[in-house]
Amino acid sequence: MKGILVFMAAILLMSFYIVSCGPKPPKVEPMPPTKTELPEQYLNLTVDENGEMELNHKPVTFANLKKVMAKERARLNDTTMIIIHADEKAFDQVVKVMDMAKQIGVIDLVVATEKPSQGK
Repeated sequence: MKGILVFMAAILLMSFYIVSCGPKPPKVEPMPPTKTELPEQYLNLTVDENGEMELNHKPVTFANLKKVMAKERARLNDTTMIIIHADEKAFDQVVKVMDMAKQIGVIDLVVATEKPSQGK
């Protein structure tokens, strides 16, 4: 009986040794965090309550909007989408911008709005 216990203990020790000394996974160094910016894929127009506009984060006037929009569209591989972020007070101007965008070949129009606050 004593021999069986010694044999079992030896098998247990050997199995622990084999498991602990087995192949180890390679050590992988984590990559440092990087700031990734998504490439622009569409025209992004912002119209504030005073009617002032920015196209892709650059100030633009209504007088030169069509020309600048066409140039930006060409730079973005002739994108067909424009996202318009507009204040509700600039509704008339947004309609004019939508007509202008259609004239230069933009067919996908998205108007982004914010949910009104509780007080309104």
